[in-house]
Amino acid sequence: EWLQGHGRPLPNYRVVEQSGPQHRQHITAACELADVEHWTRGEGSSRRIAEQRAADKMLLELGVGKNA
Repeated sequence: EWLQGHGRPLPNYRVVEQSGPQHRQHITAACELADVEHWTRGEGSSRRIAEQRAADKMLLELGVGKNA
């Protein structure tokens, strides 16, 4: 929402790594922005959680996150 409100491109997410049994997975996702040269990673027990954590890290790096 913040990106859209500021005319920035939407992020792209991709699963970087997936391990563990089906009932206890560990997923690492990446958040990439077209106008930023680097990407951030997030980890979690689901794809959604991993993507949210990667997005939170990206927002922190852009100076608009929870602890910025």
